[in-house]
Amino acid sequence: AAASKCMVSNISGLKVTGGKDTTILSWTAAPDATSGYNVYKKWADGQYTLIENVPTNSYTINIAKDAVKYDDFAIKGVCNSGEGESADYTEA
Repeated sequence: AAASKCMVSNISGLKVTGGKDTTILSWTAAPDATSGYNVYKKWADGQYTLIENVPTNSYTINIAKDAVKYDDFAIKGVCNSGEGESADYTEA
């Protein structure tokens, strides 16, 4: 019998913390996200692109000196090496 697909709850508690040269996205750790978290960038057309899978509940965005830029990001929890992912994007 095939193993059933794992389920990950939606991510909550997303915060954005700005620094001098970085912005840090952080969120409440999800115990069922056994394979980390997928960080997505949301484009102007509403489409999401996977940027990176991270093992912990934070992601650092490096910012060019004196640059002001606004982008939308989203997070999903991942389980069993990508077998399952949160149903909804948690956006920042």
